[in-house]
Parts: sequence; structure tokens; C-alpha cells
Amino acid sequence: MRSLSKGFAATIAVIGVVLLPLPNLLPTISASENVIIREGDIEPEDYYAAAGNVIVEGVIQGDLVAVAGNLTITGRVEGDVTAIVWGSARIDGEVTGSVRIAARSLTVDATVGDDLFGAALFGTIRGSIERDVIMAGLDVTASGEVGRDLRGQFWQISLEGTIERNVDIAVQGLEVGAGASIGGDLSYRASDPGRISAGAVVEGQLIERDAKVPLALKAIQRLVSVLSVLAFVVAGIVSIWLFRHIAPRAITAVWVKPVRTGLVGLGALVAAPLAAIPLALTLVGIPLSGVLVILFLLSLFFGPIPAVAAVGDKLGRGRFGLMGAFVVGALIWRLGIWLIPFVGALLYFAALIWGVGGWVVGAWESRRSVVEEATPEIVDEDWEAPLPPE
Repeated sequence: MRSLSKGFAATIAVIGVVLLPLPNLLPTISASENVIIREGDIEPEDYYAAAGNVIVEGVIQGDLVAVAGNLTITGRVEGDVTAIVWGSARIDGEVTGSVRIAARSLTVDATVGDDLFGAALFGTIRGSIERDVIMAGLDVTASGEVGRDLRGQFWQISLEGTIERNVDIAVQGLEVGAGASIGGDLSYRASDPGRISAGAVVEGQLIERDAKVPLALKAIQRLVSVLSVLAFVVAGIVSIWLFRHIAPRAITAVWVKPVRTGLVGLGALVAAPLAAIPLALTLVGIPLSGVLVILFLLSLFFGPIPAVAAVGDKLGRGRFGLMGAFVVGALIWRLGIWLIPFVGALLYFAALIWGVGGWVVGAWESRRSVVEEATPEIVDEDWEAPLPPE
């Protein structure tokens, strides 16, 4: 297994925690243009929200999981905050657990009782983070208090607050202000030397390392990797929802009938391109050949979904539901492909073969059940259909 840089590990951690909302209790789910928990309101359990704007002024006595255009928290969340925000996220209240978030713009003025895992183009941390900060960002300012370590990868970061232990980052541009205080080591990897004020306090070692690969190129590579994971997760969730009559059967087939499902998947992957070649040689068969080629190419991306969901469901022992099981399986699967060079290819092809087989078996069983439901049941065995008029 090849080693990963700590910046890459931080990015992977961000992906995982952002895409992994796993409820312990039955949550409250709200979906509308605006979701507001007003001051004085108390939500006694986990709260799931999907909206253009999510505003928390009251109290959530569990976790908050949100997908939103904008997120504002001025109240209190007594669990974790997990969110994907394509606009701005502002956390001004109190979060007793961890904050796991991906946003275009992130501002944290709150007290966070555990860790902050974040991915943001622009970030400002002025609050108090009791444990670690692990981030990936374009332009970030950390002027608050961090109870343990700060790690991650940034294009530009300005350190102006207090970090009780170590800073370990990869960065294009580093600035350490006069008010910064670092209780441990300041270790950074950069293409250019950082600007460290004479008034800054670094109680440990100052470790400067040159970037082996230009950070701009590494940032692009990781952005593509992150987007590919997000695209697969979103595509999987949409596919499971669109084919909700087929997906459960496909996922079940992977575990219940693994030999049959694997043989069907292997046969479909081999037969499709082989059948497309002779069909393309005939005028009548050209459209069908094109359809087979398109289905084959789509299967390379969408095919693994049932197998990945089946793994997640097995690991979660059926507690997460189809969507949650798929997200768990997708993260583990993609991490395996990234972390293990040669075995990663086997993981992909195994998921592809069993996943495609699951789709085919699930579609066949779904069609058969529809036919059986549509077939009329004859109660009287002696009944005969009337003869047509002469």
C-alpha cells in the first residue's frame, strides 16, 4: 500500500464525512424553499433538511444533516452538523459535536465541541474548535482557537489565531501573522517560502519542505478526484431513486445469489460489445448496435452501484437503508481503489461485474413480478372462455 500525503488524507476525510449522514434515530425530514427552526423551537431528534435556505435559530437535540443553497446556524445543535452547501455557510451558534461540511464559502464563529472537517473555496475560522481542524480550501483565514492540530491543503492560508498543538499543511501561499501562537511544530510543504511574522510564536520546530509536484497541478488532480466521487455518489442516489422497483432486487441479488449474479454480469459485459460488432455490419442492426455500445459505456460508470450498495448494506447490517448503504459502500470502495494500487483495479472490476449482474437480475425479477401481478387469476377451474360470435 503506497503512502498518502496528509493533505490527501485530509481531503479524503472531508469527502467521507460530508457524504456520510448515518442516522441513529428516526430523523425529522424537511424539504422546501426555506427551512427555519425559529428561536425557542426545539427539535428533539436528528433533523434532515433539503432547501434553498436552512436557518437554525432554535435548538436541535440531535444531528443536523443539510443539503442547501445557504446554511445559517445561530442557535444550538447538540449533535453533529453534516452539510453540503453550494452557497455560503455561516455557523455563529454552538455545535457540541463535530462540523462536517463542504461549501463555497464557510464562516465559523461558533464554539465547536469536537472537530471541524471542511472543504471550502473561501473559509474564515474565528470561533473555538475544541479538537482538530482538517480542511481543504482555496483561501482560508484561521484567527480563532484550535484545541489540537490543524491539517490540510490550501492555496492560500493565513494563520492569525491559536493552535494548541501542530500545524501540518500543504500550501501555495502561507502567511503567519504576529498574533499567531502555535504550541507545537509548524510543518508546511510549499512551492515558495511562507511569510512568517517576527511576532508569531512557534514553540516547536519550523519545518519547511519543497513541494515535489507543483501544488496547482496537485490541486487540479484532487479536484477531479473529489468531483468524480461526488458524481458517482449523486449518480448512485439518483439511480436508486429512479429505479426504486429494480434497485432493491438488484442489491439483494448480489448477496443472495452471488454466483448467478456474477455470471450474468460477466456474460452481459462480454456479450454486449461482441454482439454490437456484427450488428454494426448490417443496415438494420446499426441502431441496435449503437444502443448496445451506449449501454456498455454507461455500465462502466453506473454498473457498480448495486454491488457497492450491497457491501454498504452488509457492513451496516441493514440499518442504513438503501441510500445510506450505498454512500457507505461507495466511500469504502473508492478509498480502496485509491489506496491499493493493484488490488484497486480488482475492486473496480469485481464491483462492475456483480453490479451489472445485479441490475440485469433485478430488472428481470421486477419484470416477472409485474407480469405475474397482471396475469388474471382463474378461480373456477371449470370456467371456459365464451366462444366468439359466429
